[in-house]
Amino acid sequence: MASNTVNFLSVPLAFFTGENFDLWKLKLKTYFISQKLWDIVQSGYTKPDNTITLSKKE
Repeated sequence: MASNTVNFLSVPLAFFTGENFDLWKLKLKTYFISQKLWDIVQSGYTKPDNTITLSKKE
């Protein structure tokens, strides 16, 4: 019996095949928003500076 629920962990992202760009764009945007990643798509990702060094406590 088929399930009507969606498990986002197992939903493959749609590849763009060169057709139906508007539909593909909407699917990807919806997925990224649902995963709270849309701000990264819009703004980009800045790698944080690795300025903190941990030392062993003696």
